[in-house]
Amino acid sequence: HNVVINTMATQGVLGLLGYLGLFIAAWIGTVKMVQRDEGLWILAWGIRFFLLAHFIHNLFVFESTTSYLYFFTVLACVDSLGYAKQGEPDGVWNFSSITSKVVIAGMAAVLGFGVFRYTISPAQANMSALQSLQLMAREQFGEALMAYTTAKETYSQHQDDIVREISKNFIARVNFRNPQLMQQFGGAYPVLIDDLKAKIEEQPLRLRSVLLLSNAYQQLAIIGENDDALNDAIVQMEHALSLSPHRQQIMFDLSQLYLLKEDKEAGLAVLQKAIAVYENIAEAHVRLGIFHAAVDEPERAIAVFRAAYDQFGEGIGNKVRSDMVQLAVTELARFGEVELANQYQALLSK
Repeated sequence: HNVVINTMATQGVLGLLGYLGLFIAAWIGTVKMVQRDEGLWILAWGIRFFLLAHFIHNLFVFESTTSYLYFFTVLACVDSLGYAKQGEPDGVWNFSSITSKVVIAGMAAVLGFGVFRYTISPAQANMSALQSLQLMAREQFGEALMAYTTAKETYSQHQDDIVREISKNFIARVNFRNPQLMQQFGGAYPVLIDDLKAKIEEQPLRLRSVLLLSNAYQQLAIIGENDDALNDAIVQMEHALSLSPHRQQIMFDLSQLYLLKEDKEAGLAVLQKAIAVYENIAEAHVRLGIFHAAVDEPERAIAVFRAAYDQFGEGIGNKVRSDMVQLAVTELARFGEVELANQYQALLSK
């Protein structure tokens, strides 16, 4: 987020010079203001400090509708007081005229609408979203969903971010390890799914939204044993993989969905593809062993676990999630491979 770099990238050198020229011309205008009327020196320095602060601020953010409101208001002030031609009334209005009153009233109405629409209303939406997140943290999911509804119904330029953040937190907190909560608030899933689908229609390449939608379908399938929801979860995860075809985590998640569907061949194919893409990633090998164990293929599982340990050794403990290593230990112990299970167990303590 840097307006200077963004302007350079999108408009080239001429565009960047034009943007910087706004600040330079405004600064020169403050000098002209004081030359015309020394009594304006306080206002001139105030505008200079504003220009400096606004420029530094824009090195870390993008311009927005709200920032344009006050930035161009300041530029208009400088133009009126510093650049008005000789013989003009130096920017002084004749407030007694009807035209002036109508113009001022119109400008005030437009400015007031702009401030409310693009500042106050988004702030209200953000506060409702924050309240929803806080209520989720306290596991008050009913109240949290009510606050989320309020956030959705309040205008904001960041509605897509609100939908994604609320969905992500809801899915993370009402998760597979919390079946009671999943059952209690299962009615929220169709709402979140509809909201995510709407956002994906607007921005079909937003990977995070697609992954969240797949996760929502997956949880809905678990609590309702709904085959259609599970198929929808797979479709969305496959879509996510098409958007990012070399991301192993998506392949791992897709293999788990195939496992839920009891589609062994498809799940194994995805994991083998993950290994083919990045052969030196230990987690893909460990997950392949876990998958073989889950579909009751102990000999293949043991062979994969042993090959992974021989290839990566202690590196498994550093590069593979601890819960995956612990699951490998559990499966090896179940198959009676005590020595190999102990070797994997030792990786957890390193």
